[in-house]
Amino acid sequence: MTRQQEYIRKNVQRINFTYRKKYDYRLYNFFERLNKQYKGNHIELSRNRFVKDAITYDMSSEKDDIKLDKELYQSFPEGMKYSSQFTISINRNTDRELYKYLLEIEETQPLADYIRLAVYKYIQEKEVVV
Repeated sequence: MTRQQEYIRKNVQRINFTYRKKYDYRLYNFFERLNKQYKGNHIELSRNRFVKDAITYDMSSEKDDIKLDKELYQSFPEGMKYSSQFTISINRNTDRELYKYLLEIEETQPLADYIRLAVYKYIQEKEVVV
């Protein structure tokens, strides 16, 4: 596990799903379902663990920098298609490198798109039933 992956695991506390500044329960429920599927092989999962694992997996995989286009968006599972935003709450004491990593992502694409893509790739890779 890389140092960046360690930072995500230790310091990302919550991943919130909001839509127009309101909590998006549909998206929340979608990730809850993913989490339940994933719990079969993994223990001690927090509500956000699936998303965190997807991000750390993406960080360790070969970077192909897929951009979120209309065609790819259409192939997303239904629960991921809403125009939601993700906010990541990070430990106050976290290392600056994690912030730097997330800021680098933001420079090339919105963080929400990055997280969506990371999760989408992870669903396919782990063959999680949606």
